Amino acid sequence: GDVETLARKSPAEFVELLEQISQSAELKGPYEAALQAKEEAEAATLFCYNKQKGMKGERRMLKEQKEEADRFAELEEQKQRLQTDYYLWQLYHMELDRQEREAHLEELKQELEGRLTQEQEHTKILKESKKKAAAARRDT
Repeated sequence: GDVETLARKSPAEFVELLEQISQSAELKGPYEAALQAKEEAEAATLFCYNKQKGMKGERRMLKEQKEEADRFAELEEQKQRLQTDYYLWQLYHMELDRQEREAHLEELKQELEGRLTQEQEHTKILKESKKKAAAARRDT
């Protein structure tokens, strides 16, 4: 009869009977509490892991942003240096052009002075020639 009774039992009932025989049913409460604590600890560990992973990702993103900001600042400085060099180059060439024009102006002034001197000499010669021509007409 006992064999038939055992054969008719469902797997869950059979497990319950084995637990009663081995006296593990008494440990069911502490086991379930320990199992619950284990699951909570695993959940807390998973939460901490995900939180740490998120922080690492955020730290990496902040590091990349800082590097990008540093690159931008360096490029801004480089741009400023290039603009300064360009403006200095322009000033240098403007100064060369000014000096060249001043030299040309000086040459033109000297040429004008020479021509004015020639004009005065020619005017003087013309006046003398007119005086001589007038004196020659009077004599004739």
